[in-house]
Amino acid sequence: RNQIKMATKLYVGNLAETASEKGIRELFESFGQVNEVAVLRGFGFVHFRKSEDAEAAREALNESDFMGTRIQVQVSRTKGHGFGGRGGGRQSGGRDGYRGSVYAFVTPHLSK
Repeated sequence: RNQIKMATKLYVGNLAETASEKGIRELFESFGQVNEVAVLRGFGFVHFRKSEDAEAAREALNESDFMGTRIQVQVSRTKGHGFGGRGGGRQSGGRDGYRGSVYAFVTPHLSK
């Protein structure tokens, strides 16, 4: 339970395809200062300045209607504070962060 109180980043699921960062920001800013918003295909993340604001938004908006869909708002389980570069907010390097591990395995075998 202490982790929820400390969290400032929320996962927002089941977003409409037409949902935009601007629209999400406007929805969540009524609960407090939003530092960052990232919208991907069907889901996104909202990072609040204060954990109390994130918790208030989660409680009020989880299972609410937004742009014709019932959104899910939960504490994000991702690590860190940022969302990555502008290219969609994903951490580069693949599934477990082992960047280049396939390349490191394949390269020696290609030279034979």
